[in-house]
Amino acid sequence: CNEKKVEEMVAYAMEHGINYYDTAYIYHMGESEKVMGKILQKYPRESFYLATKMPLGMIQSKQQVEEIFEDQLKKCKVDYFDFYLAHGLNSHAYETFKKYEVYDVLNKKKQEGKIKYLGFSFHDVPELLEEIVSKYKWDFVQLQVNAIDWEMVNAQKQYEIAEKNGLQVIVMNPLRGGQLSTLNEESAAILKQANPEASLSAWGLRYVGSKSNILCTLSGMTTIDQLKDNVNTFTNFKPLDDKE
Repeated sequence: CNEKKVEEMVAYAMEHGINYYDTAYIYHMGESEKVMGKILQKYPRESFYLATKMPLGMIQSKQQVEEIFEDQLKKCKVDYFDFYLAHGLNSHAYETFKKYEVYDVLNKKKQEGKIKYLGFSFHDVPELLEEIVSKYKWDFVQLQVNAIDWEMVNAQKQYEIAEKNGLQVIVMNPLRGGQLSTLNEESAAILKQANPEASLSAWGLRYVGSKSNILCTLSGMTTIDQLKDNVNTFTNFKPLDDKE
């Protein structure tokens, strides 16, 4: 982590209305939570929402779930997490999730006030998503939603399952890891002709932001210019119209 750059970007984000910060136990070899905790400590706790995740791929016991969670509180220098997720639920991780009673541990943390909203991020088929949301009580779900995956990877079906079950969606990979920011010349020319002032990223973010059951759209930004462009896209936000 380039701590100086992160600090500059958080300052700009705070100044321009961004109040949701997403990290995880495994990001940047464990450094992400430490850096975010150090930087966010400079702001009033009520001025931001902090989200992090339980690394299901690392869990080997129920006790370890407890230990990792408490370690995360210390690393992030907070008394509670606003949003907390079971990280990357798929068919394999779901077996770990059930075997070590991860939900029970996290739900207890919620009852203790250490988690405000409990959810999970998901990467698998709609049928498994249906099972997970029907078996446990959740506050939200984090899904990969973007203009490619909406049809190609059943994102629409997953989104509809969440909506049907009363769960708002936090969007991850709205630009599909940058693919929608780096279109081929022919595709880019179509969008540039329609709106010469708009970045390719803006189109992808507006596509996601135009959907009604979105609580928050995450965007992994590595430069201040990307941050400024994204802030510009969501300031005085305009949903896509039919022609667009």
